[in-house]
Amino acid sequence: MPDDVTCVVEVAMVDTGEIVTLSNGGLPDLPGERGANWYRPPDGLSPKQWEAAGHCLLSVERSVMWWIGDWWAYGQARYGERVNVIREWDGIAFQTCVNAANVCRKFPRESNRRRLVLSFKHHAEVASLDNPDDVDALLDWVEEPLRNGERRPRPTRELRAEVNRRKNAAAIGALHAQPGGVLGCTVDDLWAAVERGEKFGTVYADPPWLYDNQGTRAATGNHYGGMTVEEICALPIRQLSEDNAHLHLWTTNGFLFECPKIFDAWGYEFKSSFVWCKPKLGLGNYWRNSHEFLLTAVRGNAFGFNDGGLQSFMVCDRGRHSEKPEQVRSFIERASPGPYLELFGRREAPGWKVWGNQIERDLFSRPADEAELREGRRLREALGNAQNVIPFCA
Repeated sequence: MPDDVTCVVEVAMVDTGEIVTLSNGGLPDLPGERGANWYRPPDGLSPKQWEAAGHCLLSVERSVMWWIGDWWAYGQARYGERVNVIREWDGIAFQTCVNAANVCRKFPRESNRRRLVLSFKHHAEVASLDNPDDVDALLDWVEEPLRNGERRPRPTRELRAEVNRRKNAAAIGALHAQPGGVLGCTVDDLWAAVERGEKFGTVYADPPWLYDNQGTRAATGNHYGGMTVEEICALPIRQLSEDNAHLHLWTTNGFLFECPKIFDAWGYEFKSSFVWCKPKLGLGNYWRNSHEFLLTAVRGNAFGFNDGGLQSFMVCDRGRHSEKPEQVRSFIERASPGPYLELFGRREAPGWKVWGNQIERDLFSRPADEAELREGRRLREALGNAQNVIPFCA
């Protein structure tokens, strides 16, 4: 910071709204000693004095990010690229300035949309949403406990989860219309299953990975609403899983090292892998990819497979884009406990709950039937025997 600039600022105290002046690092009513990056409360500070000091400090914290954002936005508007000189200042985080300004632009100070009772972090969590009405509705939801007489608003982690839930719903095509006016599943249907108390012993997922290169044959964007890893992580699969459960997750080379994030978010631990080998030559800048991975993870004490005779690979022709061999479902039924949940499915599977934007919502909410599961297993085994498969079952 230039030496010839004196910093004098005003702070709005949270509890009273009073505007107080700070100069040379001073804080009113803050006992003790302090420096640029430290604070030492005095000995003998009473609990009430300690609490009052905290209110004073938090008042500054609540205001300062708004100040930084408005200051940076002003500089960009007035001076353009000259604001990059800030990169050379000691103690200034350039990206912090940029992020703060983005939030401030989302909530212009003239709009009166900045909530005094909420932190800057609350506002930052919703700043990525496009619709101002959605943003305001979410902040109203965060303030709801205060209106009901509670002392605190909803925490930022709950707000972040709600924002992710809404983004997910948009990413997979919320209220996705099917031919004939049938509505496909949305993320809200998964949350509805959570509210019904549904639990599954096995989750089988084929995520619509969002590739950077959407021009390749393997890119999912033209076939299914692609989702980021963060959006996949935010799905409520942890809540839908039994305490002891299996997860089988399809992935490709490009996302192999992203899968641990999903395991962690959903509450599973990686254990093993299965490889689907495709006879036809695939794409790739190095090896021509002709395989996909099915990663197996466990939750709780669901160790081992029910059938110990399943090998870890199969050779089978590819079907339509991204569709996996139906025989794999039979292997999962032999290996893992029910009830069974499939994510991002494209068609019904008797005895399974199948969720996806091509599945009618009413079908997903219908209870699974054990008789259907038995008949489905028989049909899948027959289908597997008819496929072009090199047998690998003991």
